[in-house]
Amino acid sequence: MEPESSSPVLISERYQILTEKFKSEGVRRLVTACSREDFNKAFEGFTEAQKDGLYRLFQNIVVDSLSYNLERALDKICEGSKVGSILSKVENIIEEQSLDLLSKDSSYIGDLQDKIVMVKKDEIVHMKNILEKVEKSNNQMRSHLDILKKNQDLPSTVDAVEKLRRWNAEFENFMVTSNHN
Repeated sequence: MEPESSSPVLISERYQILTEKFKSEGVRRLVTACSREDFNKAFEGFTEAQKDGLYRLFQNIVVDSLSYNLERALDKICEGSKVGSILSKVENIIEEQSLDLLSKDSSYIGDLQDKIVMVKKDEIVHMKNILEKVEKSNNQMRSHLDILKKNQDLPSTVDAVEKLRRWNAEFENFMVTSNHN
């Protein structure tokens, strides 16, 4: 069977299967619906040799000719209704859907939701740990500042306290900006 002449689309696999099945099974079953026994009953008055000859003639001429005519009729119907290009489009749609993970398995969305929830919970735990570390660090710095305030007699202590305050402020700003990102 030739590709449809009105379309540059290649013959799809489904179209080839359709025509092969029609030729190999459909036509033969229609044409050979008359069994050998039925054929022999129709020619009861003939000898076995004559029946064999007539049956071979029936097979060669009638069956083959009818098969050929039916195949040609199928070709014309398929060409007129553009079955080949339609089946090609169907194959393209099926291929696109097979590439789309969401259309393959609806449970994928549920799995995805579960994974997102787990990731978010892990992020929350991680952020809590960071907050605890920052609070611990802040408490330690406050303790150091309190000790330094008590010992402000030395000029270097004042500088150290100022540096610690500046570092603490920079660290808090850093943590605030990193938590927002």
